[in-house]
Amino acid sequence: MFCISTFFWLITCLAQFLWKFLIQYRYFADQCEQFVDLLSLANVSLFVFDARYHGFYLHGRSLHQQADSSMLELVEQIKKEEEGMVTKRGLDSSSEVQVFEVYPTEGMRKECDKFRTLVDVCVRFVDADVEDGCTWYGEDGPLSCAAGWA
Repeated sequence: MFCISTFFWLITCLAQFLWKFLIQYRYFADQCEQFVDLLSLANVSLFVFDARYHGFYLHGRSLHQQADSSMLELVEQIKKEEEGMVTKRGLDSSSEVQVFEVYPTEGMRKECDKFRTLVDVCVRFVDADVEDGCTWYGEDGPLSCAAGWA
């Protein structure tokens, strides 16, 4: 009985291995990797929190001089990157790691919450076509923004 169970586990592991390396990695794109590439082309970094004190930092540093460029320039920049003529995309120029797990402190999380609240309030007021600004009073005091720059 042990031999039969072991045989089927080995067959299952082999099938998964073959699926991953022969089919999935060749023919199906990794959507998370494509999103990080998009952030990098746009020169935008992002914090994503999946819990109060846990999240991910997606480092979207562009290797090129300008993130706003024509399609021809973009293709040339990507070719340079493929040929290895530019530094790597990671935090350090010798690293390619762009996704980091973060555990924010209480202070950092409060600052992120203040910033998020301020952005939400400003977006609401800008969407309501308020031209002369806004002030909102939250738990930590007044938050202000200038609406009308939308």
